[in-house]
Amino acid sequence: MKVDIIIPTYKPDKTFCLLLQKLREQTFVVHRVIVINTEEDLWREAVKKYPVQEMLGRLPCPYTLRHIAKETFDHAGTRMQGAAESQADIILFMTMDAVPADRYTVEHLVEALESESGPGVSAVAYARQLPKRDCSVVERYTRRFNYPATGRKKTKADLKTLGIKTFFCSDVCAAYRRELFMELGGFAAPAIFNEDMLFAAKAIEAGYAVS
Repeated sequence: MKVDIIIPTYKPDKTFCLLLQKLREQTFVVHRVIVINTEEDLWREAVKKYPVQEMLGRLPCPYTLRHIAKETFDHAGTRMQGAAESQADIILFMTMDAVPADRYTVEHLVEALESESGPGVSAVAYARQLPKRDCSVVERYTRRFNYPATGRKKTKADLKTLGIKTFFCSDVCAAYRRELFMELGGFAAPAIFNEDMLFAAKAIEAGYAVS
């Protein structure tokens, strides 16, 4: 299956460079990386400080770089712009600070979608977020609550026990079946946040699942 990664950026820094390095090390080689950057001038400044362009060039796949104005950025709309450029089977949205913890991040997300077929398949699979080593106790607890060590597949049947948490999903790192994503209308734009949960709710209500 072909996978395109879509990453919105704003003031890219050394963490984004680390993310690109980790993508280079992944066991699953993606088809293309699409970067949608807000404010071209800020990108030029970042390139002077960090090896952003060099790290993009080292990716084992082609990349596309688009620049947009700050006033046009929208969490839902900008990601939809990236999705419209993709013809891959799976589109993987990541934020510029979503550094993979190992070499298998993309592979595991693809497996979560590839292994299913027929009614009730997962429309989206999102990754577990690990707390930073120097984070607060509150942040560490929140990460454990939202991203437990054991994965699960959430469907409409979980609404009785999980409530609104059934719709929880995170575009920090989330893979979508592109054809199904487009069929369900993608993200509702404009949306200043929670475009991922809004789509997850729509998918679950339509009889699909979230992993």
